[in-house]
Amino acid sequence: MPAETHSHREVSAVEVKRVVFEHAAEVLDVDLELVTEDTALPEDSLAILDLVQLSEEELADRTVGLELDDEVTECETVGDVVGFVAQRVGVPVD
Repeated sequence: MPAETHSHREVSAVEVKRVVFEHAAEVLDVDLELVTEDTALPEDSLAILDLVQLSEEELADRTVGLELDDEVTECETVGDVVGFVAQRVGVPVD
């Protein structure tokens, strides 16, 4: 019997969007109500990486093997990050 087991549940597109939006509000220092998929991200790649890292940490608890790479710095909007994270966790996004 393995000493450690990994259980996880599937993550929905709605959940990915919620997680990214919440962390975008935090990283951008704005009210959550102001965050949309069209919200522009700063050109500062560290802010983008922070957003992805925070989202990854929350979603990684629910998925196995989530790894994000430097391609995320090409994201220009919150919607881009939602799509990027969703792709990594295998969730189709509308």
